[in-house]
Amino acid sequence: MTSTIYNGWTNYETWLFNLHTDNTFTEYAQTAYDDAEADDTFTREENATKALADSIESYAEEFIGEELQNQSGFAADMVNTGLRSINYYEIAKHYIEIADKESEAV
Repeated sequence: MTSTIYNGWTNYETWLFNLHTDNTFTEYAQTAYDDAEADDTFTREENATKALADSIESYAEEFIGEELQNQSGFAADMVNTGLRSINYYEIAKHYIEIADKESEAV
């Protein structure tokens, strides 16, 4: 089995999405971290990461939706396949870890 890790990320699609959106979600991450609370099942960081991952995925779908509105065929199928391959949780976790470190520093 071949490893799909690409430059330290889950796969090429995750790395590429993060590359093109670098620092876009920094403020969203801080807000998600500040608003999150631990519960009986998940830590504060896990709840913040899940909330941010959902926001990042929505952002990607809305952005691509505008770009490919009324499009069909090979190119649209390839983009949609790429979107499904992105590990939004991993990207969100990256940003939440930064927000957590910044909060500890304050």
